[in-house]
Amino acid sequence: MNFKQFTTAAFLALIGTTAIAQHKCGVGVEDGALIKERMLENRRNVPVEQIQAFQNSRAITYVPVKFTIVGDNNGVGYCDIDQIFAMHCDMNNDYRTQDVQFVLKDAANSVRYANNTSIYNDGSGSSASFWMGTNKIAGALNIYTSASVNNQVASYYSPFGDYIFVLNQMANGSSSTGSHETGHFLSLNHTFYGWEGTDFTGGTAPNSVGGSAVERVARSGGTANCASAADGFCDTPADYISYRANCPYTGGGTDNTGAAINPEESLIMSYYADACVDSFSPEQKGAIAADLIQRGWQSLAAPSPTASVSGASVVGVSPIGGASAPLVNDVVLTWNAVPNATGYVVFVERTLFGSSIETVSKAIVYGTNTYTVPAALLSYPRQYSWKVKPFNQYQTCAAYSAPFAFSTTAPATAVEDVFKTSAEMTILSNPVGSMTADVLINVPNATTASMLLYSMDGKQIVNMNGVELNSGDNLQLLDVSSLNNGVYVLVVTTPEGSLHQKLVVQR
Repeated sequence: MNFKQFTTAAFLALIGTTAIAQHKCGVGVEDGALIKERMLENRRNVPVEQIQAFQNSRAITYVPVKFTIVGDNNGVGYCDIDQIFAMHCDMNNDYRTQDVQFVLKDAANSVRYANNTSIYNDGSGSSASFWMGTNKIAGALNIYTSASVNNQVASYYSPFGDYIFVLNQMANGSSSTGSHETGHFLSLNHTFYGWEGTDFTGGTAPNSVGGSAVERVARSGGTANCASAADGFCDTPADYISYRANCPYTGGGTDNTGAAINPEESLIMSYYADACVDSFSPEQKGAIAADLIQRGWQSLAAPSPTASVSGASVVGVSPIGGASAPLVNDVVLTWNAVPNATGYVVFVERTLFGSSIETVSKAIVYGTNTYTVPAALLSYPRQYSWKVKPFNQYQTCAAYSAPFAFSTTAPATAVEDVFKTSAEMTILSNPVGSMTADVLINVPNATTASMLLYSMDGKQIVNMNGVELNSGDNLQLLDVSSLNNGVYVLVVTTPEGSLHQKLVVQR
């Protein structure tokens, strides 16, 4: 079943299996033919002795990778950098047994951001493909990520453009998407090559599928065709499963000689569930080595540094410990420099009683141990926390530091009309499905308020007087147990002004 024709009903049928929400690869038969042609060309041109010498050197091959995170023309819809780094870590874990490791290209600006609505709307459209193919960074594995909101295409490798596209939701450390598509980039085909777009549901396989010979089970003898059929490897057993499947295989299928197939479900280039796959076969590793040689990447210099970094090494300097920061100008966050770090991800959140309730910003900084939070992203009086993740070109797997807390206060010159400009009210979990509504009220100065609830016809339903509000965040519980489903208006009135918000009851 081709992913681009994947129906809602078919998707729902997967619920309850370990293959839930796992997208298929977009490499079809036509692209696979080009990948196979490259693999066979490498096989002809790179001597086995050279491949073996390369593999036996036990020197790590560092492959530069350029991640390009694509949003729309307004910068909306970027993939979270934490997802990108998690995918990078997962790729290095999957390729470590063959001494291949991926490093961010360039110590500064290691990750590139781009705004392109064509890619954001449709990651496989002609305009998107042209832009990605012509805007690659030379000398690197180029991986683009975007939302593709109007066409949820599968992630794919383009042999024409020699780049990889990954859907935002598939960029993570738990799926095999990054490692799988990189396998295509390095000349590997699907283990079931030829069956793309065709479901094998058991029974006896035909002699050919999609115009190509079907691989037989035999690895030697007169019926063996493993060196030429399917992926072209004889140590990857015959596999006809071109849809996301659980392991182990229990389909009971046979090849055209009647021999039962027994696919290797652990191979990353198969379509078995992400929980099943974790390896490459020796012949696949040889093909990867040959492709690295052909690309001239077998002896690239290691980046410096490659030593590990740790979020536990981050020591916050300012502001920390709940310190007050008058919101006169931007707020500058400072921490100690972490050994071996060339950059940091800085994550700022708004908090309520120490728990995160809203992301303020997440940014990357290079070559500095400070980050300036624009005042426009903050308000007062509020509580905030920030934490830092150090990284370098090789090591992106570190956890964040412990959070550092601070609060904002009103600048001395803005106390007259601060209620109008900074007070706010938020109904948490709106629509409300429980018996009480959690109402978060933030006021710049301590005051006494009334909470009034009206139906849409103007009838007053609730009147709570004498509600004492402290400066900053206040969490009030509103009893809505007697209310019918519907839309209401909540009004909080103070001597300084009023706040209004719709409240929806939906049980």
